[in-house]
Amino acid sequence: MLRYNTHSHPISPSTTGVSFEAEGGIRNPACQDEDATDSKPSTRQHSGLSARKIEEPCKIHEKSEEFKEAMTVCRTRVPWRFSFNFFVTLLVSVIMLFGELGLIPGQKVGFYCNDPKISFKFSGDSVPTVALMVTTILAPALVIWATEWTCYSSDSYKSLECGSSSRSRQFWQWYGYYTLGWWYMLFIVEVTKIVVSEPRPHFIDTCRPKEIANCTDEYRRLYTCTNTELSWLYVNDADKSFPSGHSALSMFTGTFLVWYLQNRMPNSLVLLLVKPWLQCLAILWGAGCSLSRITDNRHHWWDVAVGAVLGVGFAVFVARVMCKGFKAKHAGNSVLDGSAHPNGGVGFVNANKRHQSIKKLLSNSSSADAPDAGRELGDMPATWTA
Repeated sequence: MLRYNTHSHPISPSTTGVSFEAEGGIRNPACQDEDATDSKPSTRQHSGLSARKIEEPCKIHEKSEEFKEAMTVCRTRVPWRFSFNFFVTLLVSVIMLFGELGLIPGQKVGFYCNDPKISFKFSGDSVPTVALMVTTILAPALVIWATEWTCYSSDSYKSLECGSSSRSRQFWQWYGYYTLGWWYMLFIVEVTKIVVSEPRPHFIDTCRPKEIANCTDEYRRLYTCTNTELSWLYVNDADKSFPSGHSALSMFTGTFLVWYLQNRMPNSLVLLLVKPWLQCLAILWGAGCSLSRITDNRHHWWDVAVGAVLGVGFAVFVARVMCKGFKAKHAGNSVLDGSAHPNGGVGFVNANKRHQSIKKLLSNSSSADAPDAGRELGDMPATWTA
């Protein structure tokens, strides 16, 4: 039997970060909870430990019962919430569809017969509505998915909340907010078009009101369109100039992508030019689509300006408020590891727990008080049995 007393050989706290417990175990500060390292004493009474061990099964049982009860409540609430959200979205969609088809009567503001601002020829759209909608729906989806796939590993999402604990969940969360943002913005644009009912620059050429035959300079409030060469959708749309829906949607998409790329794409040497070029393309899409509405004589300049303000405003709201600035919890601890993932991309990963434990151990070791640590080891005899 060999006995060794720590009084004769004190251990300096600067060389180690571990301490002996009275029960014979070794306590590592890096392996303890942050709340427990400072508030718990180094030694505990045996009776207190035994009582805690007896109480733990009861607490676990109580927590499991509470968890089951909470899950039961969630299962009953989620379908109702989903049904309510679906009903609201469906209602908004129906109103937009009726407004676009002219089934909701709008206010007719009339026109001046010889007004040069509404006497341009209709020449079509440089950016068709189909191309605008396809870009609005697909471009952000491709950019978000490609960025998350190539720049972040699957392990970097495990520390996030349950709603975004995987790459796919994070993608659908942000893309869902994006879709809701432009959908409700488009609803506001459509309602404004119905209420304001401003003639487009090509109104006379598209509508061909019969009242203009014997009209000189007077104002005509009531009119009847007689153009049968164009589709009735174009004729009905001739007095819905304010604000520009193309401008609002394109600027919304461009601003949202610029904000997303700025916060989620890393500032690494590999992506030194990729990031600003993608942001430039997003801005160019919004600005080019907006300006084309003026050159095509489809909108007045103030229609485009108001539409752009709506698009930028809604995009900033969605990015900052709904998407929380795209600041994931792991972003602060993410580093570019330079390794190739199974998908072939360069990934961002969280510093693993082992590295965090080492940093915490070194921090605790350097900040420990030497006399207190020596006294703690000195008052506690240790016994080894050979």
